[in-house]
Amino acid sequence: MGDFYRYKPLSYFALVFVLTWVPWSFAAYYSYQLGMDLYSNLFALLGLLGPFFAALIMIWNSGDQDLKNDFKERLVRLRLIRPGYIPVILLLLPFALFLSTWLSVGVGRSADQFRFQADLQPCYRSFFSLPPSKNSDGEATEWTASERNSA
Repeated sequence: MGDFYRYKPLSYFALVFVLTWVPWSFAAYYSYQLGMDLYSNLFALLGLLGPFFAALIMIWNSGDQDLKNDFKERLVRLRLIRPGYIPVILLLLPFALFLSTWLSVGVGRSADQFRFQADLQPCYRSFFSLPPSKNSDGEATEWTASERNSA
């Protein structure tokens, strides 16, 4: 990379804020509309990719070819990951989920949050808009939007 590149953290975080919360707002809206689960999930996924898109936009607009090449190299060369960071990469999200659930139980929510769902397929099925699965009684295992609203 060149001798000096001026980073713009305020611009980056403002862009991340917009690229995450705007799609998440649409996802929240569509989550309460009947039959709009696919759109809700797509906007939620788009919001999760907001920081990545913000980085792409900032790097693309930098005009620095060395910075662009460095980004491409870091994206595809896994050997650049320091072995000491692998446990952090693999354990940070599960730890954060456990901690947030523990705090939720601490303020009075049900401890049932710690139970694992037996079948995770319905959430993936609704994302790809496939028909819901049936349990042994012949009932659909996925919630509909009206059931979510009444819960």
